[in-house]
Amino acid sequence: MMSVFLTEVRGICVDAFVNLRAWRWRLLWGLVGFLAAATLTVPRDAAWVDAVRSANAPFWVELADVCSVWGDYPRGPLIVVAVLFVLGVILRRPHLRRSAIACFLAASIAGTCAVSLRSLVGRPRPRSSLPDGLYGPSLDHTLHSFPSGHSASAFGTACALLPTVPLLGVPALLFAGGVAWSRMHRNYHHLTDVAGGAGLGVVFGLAFGVAVRRRGKMPLASD
Repeated sequence: MMSVFLTEVRGICVDAFVNLRAWRWRLLWGLVGFLAAATLTVPRDAAWVDAVRSANAPFWVELADVCSVWGDYPRGPLIVVAVLFVLGVILRRPHLRRSAIACFLAASIAGTCAVSLRSLVGRPRPRSSLPDGLYGPSLDHTLHSFPSGHSASAFGTACALLPTVPLLGVPALLFAGGVAWSRMHRNYHHLTDVAGGAGLGVVFGLAFGVAVRRRGKMPLASD
């Protein structure tokens, strides 16, 4: 069973990276577009955070806390993965098990990329007393603003579900948007930070989700 599972994981990974290679020019132009938009957005990042945080009624504060806590990796994404995988086993639905694998891989890789990048970029969080800028490699948590790890893993999970289990993918995508909003509301990230994290999640989520969809509903060797 374990060898079958590992073979399935390897196959999904290969297919996902084939997708990324096929999309390389689209990804490049997407990156260029993001950088161009960021040059216009960064000077107004503080104003965007202030606008989001102006909704300071208890309901919004509590909602931001809930989205931020449950959107964190591994808590939120792994709950989705576990439920999907168990349902796939109980119902004997290989497609659900593959979807769980896609969610796990997309959220993990997108989140890891975000954490690695923000350690290298060194942008101060909005709550930091430092002037905004790029301070370079740092292990200081207050300099880990760009990109948002919460947004990366939340959108990675949601976008892996969209092509595989759309009924879950749509609400998951809405929740991912709520997670990104909550990170601004709690003063941890700027608009460009959550947009950058979301971009990572979308790319890896769709790459793995499309890989699973192309595999269809064929049974595993263990079924």
